[in-house]
Amino acid sequence: MPAPVIATLRFYLGGGGTDPARRQDAAARRREEATARVCGRLGPLRVAYGPAIETTDLAELDADEAARLATDRLREAIEGLELLARGTSAEDA
Repeated sequence: MPAPVIATLRFYLGGGGTDPARRQDAAARRREEATARVCGRLGPLRVAYGPAIETTDLAELDADEAARLATDRLREAIEGLELLARGTSAEDA
């Protein structure tokens, strides 16, 4: 046997090493605890869904123009949801 292998075995058998399975379990436990701490600081997930954006009237338009109009409508809807989440209205903003 090569000398490094023998030295490693002596180190491990002499109590100098740790069991790889225990080391992996400890790492997994630390990772789960860290994840729980981070998630605890983030607070609850908040998602707001509004009504569907009307796009049926865009079917006859050029694709670029239809995309621009649909995007404008979506931006307006997102702004409304953001105002709602802050507890303000469009008149207050």
